[in-house]
Amino acid sequence: MNGFDKQVVIRGVKFFSGRIDDKDIESGKFYVDEQLDEANGTARGMYTVEYAAPFELAKAAITLDFPVTANCHFSMKLVNAGTGKAHKLTIDRFSPVRTKLDDPLLTKKA
Repeated sequence: MNGFDKQVVIRGVKFFSGRIDDKDIESGKFYVDEQLDEANGTARGMYTVEYAAPFELAKAAITLDFPVTANCHFSMKLVNAGTGKAHKLTIDRFSPVRTKLDDPLLTKKA
């Protein structure tokens, strides 16, 4: 499978299964920590990015105790962005490495 693997901290997950505008929809989202670009000195730290994921993957992850450090596989998907086709980075699979219960540094207060 094309794409890349990366170990990340997942802060949360959500999924949806239902009907909108007479269309059956199933979707999933993971919320992942990403590093801010500190190169020019105007930013520092982390921010959270929403990544699309298969419904089944997000539904299976809902029982985890977040935050979770996980090995994730990311890939580009072609999607219809309303104004044409676009590429979107998605999470195809993940494997938890440790949860906040295993690693007190994940829950350290600022």
